[in-house]
Amino acid sequence: MLALAYRSGEAWNEAGFANAEFDSLLSQAMAVPAADERRKIMAKIEAIMQDEGVIIQPYWRSLYHHNKPGLMNAEMHPAFELHLEKMWWS
Repeated sequence: MLALAYRSGEAWNEAGFANAEFDSLLSQAMAVPAADERRKIMAKIEAIMQDEGVIIQPYWRSLYHHNKPGLMNAEMHPAFELHLEKMWWS
């Protein structure tokens, strides 16, 4: 995801972020198969993103889905919409 959204010159890099060190570390991280080794590189990448202020995400939205046995077709919608007209009690 980081390669698509934040690497210099990528089509989906909507922030226009360009950092040669970030690009180099990202290429290294993508080439390392061992998760423990990759974590060390990713820590540097995350520090760059925080220091450069690439994206400021003030919070993560908490999503809850309550349901009761017998309520049919009440699954979580991908857009978190409620379609009550499609639900029924069994």
